[in-house]
Amino acid sequence: MGAVVLVTLALVEIIMLAASMITKTSKQKWLQVRTIVSVCEAFVLALLMALHVSDMDFDFRWMALLAILSLRAVISLIVFLVRRNKASANVPQRTSKMVLNVIGSILVIAVATVPALVFPPYEGLPTTGEYAVNEAHAIMVDATRMDSFEQDGSHREIPVWLYYPDAPNAESNTFPLVIFSHGAFGYHESNYSLCTELASHGYVVAALDYPHHAFFSTDTQGNTVIVDGDFINQAIAAQNGELSDEESYALEQGWMNLRMADLGFSLNTIEAAVRDGSVSGEAWFFDSADQEAQTLKALQYVNVDKIGLVGHSMGGATSVGQGRARSEVDAVIDLDGTMFTEHTLNNDGTYSFNEAPYPAPLLSIDNESHYQSGLQAKEQGYPYVNNVVLDNATVSAHTYFKGSGHMSFTDLPLFSPMLASMLGTGDIDARACIEKTNTLVLAWFDEHLKGSGHASVAESY
Repeated sequence: MGAVVLVTLALVEIIMLAASMITKTSKQKWLQVRTIVSVCEAFVLALLMALHVSDMDFDFRWMALLAILSLRAVISLIVFLVRRNKASANVPQRTSKMVLNVIGSILVIAVATVPALVFPPYEGLPTTGEYAVNEAHAIMVDATRMDSFEQDGSHREIPVWLYYPDAPNAESNTFPLVIFSHGAFGYHESNYSLCTELASHGYVVAALDYPHHAFFSTDTQGNTVIVDGDFINQAIAAQNGELSDEESYALEQGWMNLRMADLGFSLNTIEAAVRDGSVSGEAWFFDSADQEAQTLKALQYVNVDKIGLVGHSMGGATSVGQGRARSEVDAVIDLDGTMFTEHTLNNDGTYSFNEAPYPAPLLSIDNESHYQSGLQAKEQGYPYVNNVVLDNATVSAHTYFKGSGHMSFTDLPLFSPMLASMLGTGDIDARACIEKTNTLVLAWFDEHLKGSGHASVAESY
């Protein structure tokens, strides 16, 4: 839809220009036509968003364009009101000025349409379980911590989206809890198809946002919180090998400390709400009474004696860390993440690894390059942290997908192929990869959270 809107607006601008050039529009008439077209463009876009035409909505994908068109409409109207009596009705408007005006308008519109082009509407993959899936949303507020990214003394807030089975009789129908953690620059819907697939098979899934690490999130004031610029630069520099081992390690541990605290608080808050049967109190914030009711309903289905953690990239590392720290965690899955919480940088530049048996059943799914790099390091006598942890786990499995890239284990290639290709997806079929990944995750949790079936994991796919 983004491309359709961009082309339509560009055509309107070009038609307006062509008609004005053919009729040799006067300066006064040009001001009038420019104002009418600008106001109409802003009004029609707002109307389409209000009517949710083709999934257009008042969200981040369209708000920039609406803001630009609205601002231009206001400016055009003001200019027209101020200059209408001064502009000549007999002297034609200069063609060069009209051309420059239209070219500038199209360029600004094109830039403002980028979010809609990069993030087209996406509803996930069809679920295969017996249950329809319901959703709820809340923000958990940790009153014991200040948000280090904020300058106003705000407490740390962790938005959560709950996906749960549309099942009857919550008192007798309880399901394992799975918490999903996104990677750097991801957000709660990074693996939307995985969350809904698990929920359709009888799991309650809590997908978290890690504010300032997430591409965007929302706070309790209704503000959109975008990813922190310094975090982006640091993560890219570390990924590209531009930092020393000491600098990279310090950053990694800072990221892990923040995320471990967020995930630990989320686990505590959800467990307490389930056991108390209440989501009242300072730890919970809702933007409506309906969301409060939906969240309470979702948590009534949770069996907190069966907990699984899954995450992508940095979210996988966070899941592994909490899987060791929390005895109530029964299964963990790391989707292409380096297990930063499991190694320590020594003064001589070498690493020490946590070789204590990893307590929870652990599944690691990697992209091909990641897997092969770890294998080569092991063969050359340079232990890689993931291999050490997996080798020492009580129960573990390790696999990779041939031809995959880092983002192949998220939904990004499905809802934004353009952005995914920039971040790395390999040449694997995107849909087939995420469907198989979801199948493996489901099988692992079925075996270790429900005691159902056996998760057969091949060396590669």
